[in-house]
Amino acid sequence: MTILHFLRPASLLCCCLVLLTSCNTGESETLRFAFQNRTGSALPVIAAGQDLFRHEGLEIRKLRFSSGPECFEALHTGSADIASMGDAAAVIALSRNPSLVLLASHSSGEHRHRIMVPGTSRLHGPQDLKGKRIGIKKGTSTYGAFLKFLDTNAIDPSSVTIVDLSPPSMGDALISGSLDAFVASEPTPSAAEQRGARELATLGGLGNTYPIVLLTRKRMVDERPDDIRKLTRALQRAAVFIETNHDSAAAIMARGTGLGRQETSQAMMRHDYQLELNETTLQSLQQTAEFLHSQGTIPIEPDIRQRSSAEFLPSGHVEQRRSRKDSE
Repeated sequence: MTILHFLRPASLLCCCLVLLTSCNTGESETLRFAFQNRTGSALPVIAAGQDLFRHEGLEIRKLRFSSGPECFEALHTGSADIASMGDAAAVIALSRNPSLVLLASHSSGEHRHRIMVPGTSRLHGPQDLKGKRIGIKKGTSTYGAFLKFLDTNAIDPSSVTIVDLSPPSMGDALISGSLDAFVASEPTPSAAEQRGARELATLGGLGNTYPIVLLTRKRMVDERPDDIRKLTRALQRAAVFIETNHDSAAAIMARGTGLGRQETSQAMMRHDYQLELNETTLQSLQQTAEFLHSQGTIPIEPDIRQRSSAEFLPSGHVEQRRSRKDSE
């Protein structure tokens, strides 16, 4: 009797175990979800903190990052199954990776990006930024919005010195004097205000709502549609939680961001937390794509509508929520 006679039964047993595991796991296998621990990502943060994913029968592995480009990198390299990121990072991702699909927006806010300066700064308007050192994270929604802000105010980008910096480092850099200003989304501006900084301007008024969106790969759409629906239902539950329990939601976000509860509540008011993929969102993303293409940031504009799939939205809950807001 050869060793093969002993190996064959063992091999058959292993194969059976693998098949049984696959059958039992199905679409309930762990889903790797990349998102930011920031105010704009309140839906993922609260859904995770309140165990809403598990309530929908979905096990997730939480991958927390400090910027959209980091979330995209996790998705692009296969470390994440679904990722959340701002509009500019999403457009760049769609232009670089043809296998990605846009699922929904879960947050937006015209004034969620702010330009911050020291409290004693002599900078008071957009033109004062010329010749200054400005901290910002390149490739983010904030970065794309700031380029548009400069363009709208007829400021040549070469007239300012951009310092590529992660948001957690911006407050210290501003207070120490190594930056004249920084541009970031919440909670970074509010955290800086607690240390004496002030707002010079927001990046609002440019015709963009700066949606924070969910991206996944086409393979996920084909192979795990039920898990995607479970994830969006959990996020919708988080949206309802924020709407009906704002103080509790602010307390949860405050623990995650390190801001005080009142400051967190004010920062959250700069956002609209809805799970949707409506015309306003698509137009904002298209505007971002057109601008980034005009600046040479992306070689081609991705077809936002063709790359979108709204079939995973819990439409009944979304429409009910929208109707309540319209009646207020």
